[in-house]
Amino acid sequence: MGPSVGSRFLNAPMQITDLRHGKLAIDSLLLPAAGGLAVVGPNGSGKSLLAALLSGQLEPEHGTLSSVPGQRVLVSSETSQARYERELAEEETDFSDEVDFGATGLELLLEAAQGEAEVRETASALGLAHLLERGCRQFSSGEWRRIELGRAFLAEPELLLLDEPFESLDRSAREEMLKLAEQLHLRGVQIVFFVSRIEDAPEFLQTWLVLDQGRVLRLGSKRELLSDAKVRQLLSGDAGLTPELALASPQYISPLIDGRGLTVRYGELVQFAPFDWKVEPFEHTRITGPNGSGKSTLLGLLTGDHPQCYRNQLSVVGYKRGSGESIWDVKKRIGIVSPALHRDYRAPATALSTVTSGFFDSIGLYQEPLKDQVRAARHWLDVFELGASAERAFRELSHGEQRLILIARALVKLPPLLVLDEPTAGLDAANSCLVLRATERLIELQLTTVLFISHRIDERIVGMNRVLEFVPSLSPDVRYEVHLQTGCPSGPAEP
Repeated sequence: MGPSVGSRFLNAPMQITDLRHGKLAIDSLLLPAAGGLAVVGPNGSGKSLLAALLSGQLEPEHGTLSSVPGQRVLVSSETSQARYERELAEEETDFSDEVDFGATGLELLLEAAQGEAEVRETASALGLAHLLERGCRQFSSGEWRRIELGRAFLAEPELLLLDEPFESLDRSAREEMLKLAEQLHLRGVQIVFFVSRIEDAPEFLQTWLVLDQGRVLRLGSKRELLSDAKVRQLLSGDAGLTPELALASPQYISPLIDGRGLTVRYGELVQFAPFDWKVEPFEHTRITGPNGSGKSTLLGLLTGDHPQCYRNQLSVVGYKRGSGESIWDVKKRIGIVSPALHRDYRAPATALSTVTSGFFDSIGLYQEPLKDQVRAARHWLDVFELGASAERAFRELSHGEQRLILIARALVKLPPLLVLDEPTAGLDAANSCLVLRATERLIELQLTTVLFISHRIDERIVGMNRVLEFVPSLSPDVRYEVHLQTGCPSGPAEP
């Protein structure tokens, strides 16, 4: 990963004085020049604002930031989104007849590196070698994040800012990322982690800062933070919290999913080996597997967003693929939240209209909703404690608040089939607990059937009774096999 960096990384402590920007209000703060820093706080506490200010992407509305290193790199949901939208813009201006899968992983990493040998060494360390020749429009959300982290590590900046870096990463990728982050830390790179959950920041960081509602609550070591009752209360989830849900009559469709020999093939390479999959109402399924194994691809077959859905023998929510059904016929019976939906929800909208758009399966709201639909949307905003934000612009909310609103959007019509793909990514402990308890309540009341995907090993949902697992294949022509297990009440830990 390049030569030893030596003394060029010896910086003065960063000084924040009378800072005001949006919800952030920091009177005076001295941040260390070495040892690493964790910035922890619940959703909406101002972490991402501080990250953007330290990176130079935002200028303070008032106050000063001094002694901030000049060479800085920020990795965040916003930076990943910006790169994704640039790729879309280039695709929209490409008028060739050939399918354009976008810049390859190698091309993206070379933009931040000194040469191809360095790229391949880092790609091997981060488990990215298989992405070097693939176009970025074929990446899963986790693969996108891994490439972004690879670019940041290759740049070896003086200041590396990582905002919720674990989002969409599987367990192996998290471990590989942490190893490289610690290597850079030992070389003298100042690293700042911005996380909603205290367990997501690595132990090698020496200084910990807690933000709450835009203000500094505590600065000290991790031990000092955990000894503070106010900090523990702020950062802990309430495992006993069960939200009140409006009851409704469920739509009963049997089977919800009926697939025979399901598979996806790219040229000579089979993404996952053919398998049969049948889901009856209230057979709640946890779907597991590493980044890029095919989980999101499988969901694309269900929703009709993957072009190979018509090559498969598949019926979804009562419609057989290729029988003349409209994609909207299927989507109106499915509620979904996923990293891809979050990435693609770019329409200008308020929180309330975003949730209401779930009735119409649209990105943005383009028709007048019924009063009952607006009432239901407000109910789900209240469930996730966002009723006061109903008229705020969706894109002005924090990333975690946006994710909660998209979960509400998936639930608003209480569909027969509910797909929760990484629903708690970027959420703090309390909001994650709220989402999991709401899901358990839906299962308990038999209001929907749930497909649940999560890379977090600490997430369990009572009532999950099926596991669909993607495992590496021993065949050279097949990347993954899919195994179905029954009788797993809470779902397994990710291997």
